[in-house]
Amino acid sequence: MIMHYKGSCSCNRWQVEIEVTRSLEEFNPRVCDCNYCQNNPSEIISDPNMIIEFVGGETSIIQNGDQLANFY
Repeated sequence: MIMHYKGSCSCNRWQVEIEVTRSLEEFNPRVCDCNYCQNNPSEIISDPNMIIEFVGGETSIIQNGDQLANFY
């Protein structure tokens, strides 16, 4: 069964819509320990079958200190 979820950032400039094959309660959120994420705390989930659509705002790419991850 495909589950649909919507969310936004605190200022509502960005909205996100995701599709996953299981409920959000079944995921184990993780906290990244890179410098960028430690200064901008959030929890993340990952699923190889997840479909994500971002709506609104302007995109830019930010790389963390060791350049292993990109943030959009």
